[in-house]
Amino acid sequence: MKYYLSILLISLLTLTFCFGQDAVIPKVFDISNKFVFGRYANGEWKAPPKYNGKYKVYRREMLIGTATIKSIPNKAEEPCAADFSYAEKFDNTDKVDYIAVEGTWNHLPRIPKKANTKDPAYAKVVAEWAKTKNLVLGTFEVTEAFQVDIDNDNTGETIIVARNIDHTFGATENNFSAVLVQKDNQILEICTFSLDKETAKHCSDESPCYAAIYRFVMCLDINNDGILEVITADEVHEGMGKTIYQWKNNKFEKILDWGCGV
Repeated sequence: MKYYLSILLISLLTLTFCFGQDAVIPKVFDISNKFVFGRYANGEWKAPPKYNGKYKVYRREMLIGTATIKSIPNKAEEPCAADFSYAEKFDNTDKVDYIAVEGTWNHLPRIPKKANTKDPAYAKVVAEWAKTKNLVLGTFEVTEAFQVDIDNDNTGETIIVARNIDHTFGATENNFSAVLVQKDNQILEICTFSLDKETAKHCSDESPCYAAIYRFVMCLDINNDGILEVITADEVHEGMGKTIYQWKNNKFEKILDWGCGV
């Protein structure tokens, strides 16, 4: 089951994004889970129709090779059936994400550098964001932090991943999970879940609230414009997925994703 996909337009010749309904979808693959990224348009989930061939495979910090990917014809309608097969083995038993993309350019012109998650400046950013969501925070964890120049302006941004919940079933008041970006003096959202006091009033044993837990996957230049797209992963109650966000109009917009489950 595919879900929550957004609109992407891309030129066949330049691979530059623009918005509209008749779109050529760039070929991006989640090797780790054998799903192809697509978009949602006109009430239908759409993915690239033909993508047999060799594609460059990246992990967070490097290009690691190529994969020969073959679409699976007449896929059985079973839960979370794989979208493609590939000959090479990129084993993710160590929980490493592998993303394959089309194009001959360097999709990883700037590599995210790990930062110290114990730096109090990052906790301060999360606390300031939490106030805008009417959250009253006790303890929480900054699980990851990275420095990277996303928009190619020679000034680095900080990607901050934080949460105070590690399960998706039975979220309670003030629970949150977030992937944020600190850009200059701005705190920008990529993807977030939060449950404030008023919303939590609707949670009960009969009608529990479910959390979405997010993490950062990697940054890649999908369309060769020099600006990095940000890829995140999510876990929900009985589902999972990955989403690609584009930096545009001073915010991050969903452009491609895949998901399975509910």
